[in-house]
Amino acid sequence: MFTPELSAAFAACAEYERLRLELNLARATEDAAAAQLEVARNRLAVEAAEVDALESVTPTRVWATLRGTRASEVERERGERMAAEAAVAELERTYDAARRSCAELLSAILALGDVYRTQERALAVEEGRLLDAGGGAAAQLVEISGQLASVATQRAQLANAKVAAKAAADALNDAARELASADGWSAYDTFFGGGMISSSVKHDHLDVAGGRLVAAGVALTQLSTEVAEVGLVGAGGLQVDDLTRTVDVWFDNFLTDWFVSDQISEARERTADASARVAAVLAQIAAKVADLDALESRLKQAREDVIIQR
Repeated sequence: MFTPELSAAFAACAEYERLRLELNLARATEDAAAAQLEVARNRLAVEAAEVDALESVTPTRVWATLRGTRASEVERERGERMAAEAAVAELERTYDAARRSCAELLSAILALGDVYRTQERALAVEEGRLLDAGGGAAAQLVEISGQLASVATQRAQLANAKVAAKAAADALNDAARELASADGWSAYDTFFGGGMISSSVKHDHLDVAGGRLVAAGVALTQLSTEVAEVGLVGAGGLQVDDLTRTVDVWFDNFLTDWFVSDQISEARERTADASARVAAVLAQIAAKVADLDALESRLKQAREDVIIQR
């Protein structure tokens, strides 16, 4: 039922939303006035410069004098400058009024305090009364509470999955860059006989790529665990053949370099595939979070309806 406390809390929330909407409109007005004022001030600067050019000893004045049009041009330019000054003054008044309005509205919003926390406290008090009384309303509230708890659990799981997915995505992106560089050096090594120096540079990139792939593998393992808990599709791990790396660097020859080049290309393909699957997981997480947001909103509304017996 609507107790006086609930009525006051809902009224405060309604007032907050009204003020927030007005503040958004006032800020839009302020931004528009600021943009228009900047244009007007630039225009005024141009008009003032044109008047100065005619009033000072400049080529513009000399040419206007020779044509016999200086007096009329000076008057016209002065008129345009005055019009520009009036436009700037008007826009300054509009801008100042919008700033004052924003400040007043923000002050009114802050004076209301945390209206939604106050509303929740009032709802909780009435909810407790209904639970103590038992009956159909109490049963509904218990059911809704359980569903809200489930939403909170899923939200936490999705947050963990998102952290793991982002860590995997970052590591895979880093690895992809290093593998691309290693691939370039591998092609040089294979087709132009780069020798020990190019092999060393190539394997510097492979070392870094390998480290990032290890980090990606750890993140992907964690991600697989997290997404399994919320019913999403996971992404597999990656590895680099250390034996091939060792053979290539010490026995620098065409066949081994060709083999390593093929391995790098394969690693790049697998890394790109894993990156795409991680991106798909992130998209699934975002969609799942959106679904949870909608469900939570419906559950909260249902709880509120039961409490105030709408």
